Amino acid sequence: MVNFIVNIQSPATTATLTGITPGNLPSGAVGETFAVTLYGSRFVASASALQATFVGVVPSNGGNFQKDPNIVATVNSATSISLAITVPAANTDSLLPFTTAGSTVTLGVCNPNGAAGNPPCVLQSQISFTIDNGPIIAANGVTSASTFLAANLAPYDIVSIFGSNFCVSGGTGCTGVLTSQVVGEVYQNFVTPDVPNSTGERFLQVFFCKSNATAATLIQSTSCFAAPLLFATNSQINAIVPGEALSGTSTVWDVYVRFGLAVTPTTTLGSAGVSPAYAYTAATIDPGVFIVDSNNFGAIVSNSGPMAGYVTNSATQAARLRQSPGTSDVIDIYMTGLGTPGTTQASCMTVANYATAASLTTSNGFLDGAILDPSNYTSTSMTAPCFAPSGTTPAPPVTFTVGGQNATALYIGWASDSVAGLYQIDLQLPAMSTSQASQLSDGNASPTYVTPTGPAVQVPVVVTSSLGASSQLIYMYAQPAMTLSNSNTPGDSVSLAAMLSSGYPYNFDTVTAANNSGSGPTYTLTADSLEGNSPTTTYFTVGSTTGAVNIVKAIPRGTYTVTIKAADTGGTLPDEYITLTITVGA
Repeated sequence: MVNFIVNIQSPATTATLTGITPGNLPSGAVGETFAVTLYGSRFVASASALQATFVGVVPSNGGNFQKDPNIVATVNSATSISLAITVPAANTDSLLPFTTAGSTVTLGVCNPNGAAGNPPCVLQSQISFTIDNGPIIAANGVTSASTFLAANLAPYDIVSIFGSNFCVSGGTGCTGVLTSQVVGEVYQNFVTPDVPNSTGERFLQVFFCKSNATAATLIQSTSCFAAPLLFATNSQINAIVPGEALSGTSTVWDVYVRFGLAVTPTTTLGSAGVSPAYAYTAATIDPGVFIVDSNNFGAIVSNSGPMAGYVTNSATQAARLRQSPGTSDVIDIYMTGLGTPGTTQASCMTVANYATAASLTTSNGFLDGAILDPSNYTSTSMTAPCFAPSGTTPAPPVTFTVGGQNATALYIGWASDSVAGLYQIDLQLPAMSTSQASQLSDGNASPTYVTPTGPAVQVPVVVTSSLGASSQLIYMYAQPAMTLSNSNTPGDSVSLAAMLSSGYPYNFDTVTAANNSGSGPTYTLTADSLEGNSPTTTYFTVGSTTGAVNIVKAIPRGTYTVTIKAADTGGTLPDEYITLTITVGA
């Protein structure tokens, strides 16, 4: 005898809608098909129309919801339904009014449970989408790309714009990331989903216009400026506020997103494919530090020391504090929103001078989207356009604290080899202190301090401007370190005759590591220019406890480098390195 167990599951009786993506569709051309996804619960997937969840349109006049021939529904699972919605010819489908911008279409669902008809069952749940004329910028949708907060924007601010229907490709929203072309070291003011320079190529663009602009205002006018774009999707655009969008020119500015054929001399803000205006108040400064992860660690990179080039977002990559003034690491902070760089510093190029050097004065005098190429600096001592550093007059636009202690900005300006608008701050970290009042801390109510022989600590970085202290929470790691120095005695230049007279080993320098946590550091030779990164004692040695660096045999005339590592015998401080240079003459 064989026993069978049969489980019979009762059908889901009530289908429920909870979401729709996208929630807006563009007007579209006749025959274009848009992909839409419905989300919810208790949907029924079946090859039988008597069982599969029924999808219809609820008429705006209150009639019974019904199947629409221009909507094809496929139930994927109990929680999602895919729709293919085709734009009908004008006046042929009153349920899908694609010719009327701003129309709302309400979709409904029900589970037939074996019944037939149109509809086969009573409406159980409904949800709507909107048909728009073109792109839509979301409420609070223009944000700083550093903080993702809607704010008053400054010229050259790097921004993220959020919304819907920004572009259409293949009958639906652009599904990939559209990147800007860089021509002549300048990011262009458009991206395209089409083959470049093809017939009918369409541009996605962003315009910043003075508040007195109207629907009749020409896009190509002195009231509107095209923003350089970095990348775009159907729902996000990263752009740079044009340098022309000054608070002194207009207190309020409007942002427009446009998608369509290339702009012509008659294109206006009221043309098809232009979004409604998004207004913001112009500012001279809107500081924000870029972050590298979800824990709000800043885009902060060690500029000096053994961790040079590493982001300071982990204890193993912490920037280092040393007790001798001016010997702590310098860090680079990357941010935006400092506005137009202006300074009397002789070492900084002005925006106008750089435009002249880069031959952009006529075509792009404000350097919108320009990549700062050091070859255009007028001398090797010049830098990109910048502000005066800490401790100078006029005062810089921002000051910084790290772990609650003041830090000195050595450079505040645009980052070389990057787009105008990305600021680089070279910040000298405070000295490691033995006094708790001067030590960096994590800022908590019961603080943890960076102590002379303690571990790395996560500390806050606070930016203060004329607007006050930033509310942005930014962190980095800092740790104590030994101070490594050399006596440079007898000197970094020696003659062969002097070495022969003195004899070998010849002591040309002594390395000292101060502020270690043990009884004394140990020194090791880690590299030299004769044997690379695996040196022996053939040419150079270092005393393991004395730090005396010696030449042990005759070497040819020339210039050589020797790298020494100091290891903390207490084991709590990281290894430190120093590279010495010696020139051997006749």
